Amino acid sequence: MEPRPIDRSLLRHQGNHVSEKIWTGNERMIRPRHRRRLSMVHEIDSRIRALIDNAGFGHAFEIGDSNIDHHLITALVERWRPETHTFHFPYGEVTITLQDVALQLGLPIDGEVVTGYSSSNWKEVCSLLLGHSPPENDMLGGKVNLTWLENTFEFLPPDATDEVIAQHARAHILLLLGGLLLPDTSGSRVHLMYLQNLVDLPAAQNYSWGSPV
Repeated sequence: MEPRPIDRSLLRHQGNHVSEKIWTGNERMIRPRHRRRLSMVHEIDSRIRALIDNAGFGHAFEIGDSNIDHHLITALVERWRPETHTFHFPYGEVTITLQDVALQLGLPIDGEVVTGYSSSNWKEVCSLLLGHSPPENDMLGGKVNLTWLENTFEFLPPDATDEVIAQHARAHILLLLGGLLLPDTSGSRVHLMYLQNLVDLPAAQNYSWGSPV
């Protein structure tokens, strides 16, 4: 049985594709990185949650933690073709669309582009928008450890001002971005460049967050 596509003019990367390894007996289980967010929904202070909802991330926080089916993920990767950006199934091709992102995550897919500068004095940015500056060992370039965010913003003081509540809301959204929506290959850090889109929290819902996700 010939496992390769008959017409290689389009699927030209078959020689390096994971399905090639299956037929040569070198298949391996894929284990995606998965990270628990700062808090479950019911543990987030209602004052913080109100700002998160206004920023357009409320539905994404409802997702909670979920178990990953490694066998299913492995099977999907085996069916994914980088040449066409689609899954090749026996009944045809399918792919993830912006509509899927909007329906499942509740993120806006219309609006302003999520873009901006990727270099800055991030310690000053953190002090201004988060109220805290991470130590050197918790930063790598413009990225900050999610653990530092978790530990620093775990509890909101009862007498917190509006500014402090907003700082905690931004930290929670960063944790959501780095831990679930836009994780990097480290699985433990998030880039602080997203803070520039969270300066005005109500205005954050005007960005098309679903597009980069």
